[in-house]
Amino acid sequence: QMAQAGLFEEVERLLDVGNFIDFMILNQYGGNTDWDYHNWFAVLDHKTTDGFRFVCWDCEGVFINVNDNVLDLDSKGKPTALFKRLMGNPDFRARFAARVNELSQPGGILTQERTVAIWDSLYHSIDKALYLEAARWGDYRYAVHQYASAGRRYDVDYWYMRERDRLMGEYFPYRLPVYLQQLRDKGWYE
Repeated sequence: QMAQAGLFEEVERLLDVGNFIDFMILNQYGGNTDWDYHNWFAVLDHKTTDGFRFVCWDCEGVFINVNDNVLDLDSKGKPTALFKRLMGNPDFRARFAARVNELSQPGGILTQERTVAIWDSLYHSIDKALYLEAARWGDYRYAVHQYASAGRRYDVDYWYMRERDRLMGEYFPYRLPVYLQQLRDKGWYE
């Protein structure tokens, strides 16, 4: 039981709790449907006392459906199982809720304005590379995996810009309120 005296302090010694909370919020907010049983790893710097840090990897299963809800995941031996156990601890639960609150306030990284700004800043840092990647994968997907491309070559103007428009108009404006309600429904956020 995580509420047992001294046990959470031991968890804090072994785990970078702030990083873990951010890791969970990122995957929950993004509705990551290709995660927990894989597509993450944990690292430990033996030169510090920060504890294990969790890192996302290969996260193309995010931002799909504004109503995606991954809060019920509880995979044995995986981050969601650890998270569920930690949510039983009042100190962890309070830290988690405080961080969600901080990130969802005006100017917070989960707000529509900041999410859009970050998305666009990333786009502007890789915009030229998108054309190279489209050329790299476009012919392959068109010739070998037409089911994935619907018979159309990958190109930035059609595929990327269409997805960007979907995110800007249908996902980012609505995701934060949906995510916060999902957390409220679980009793994890007020």
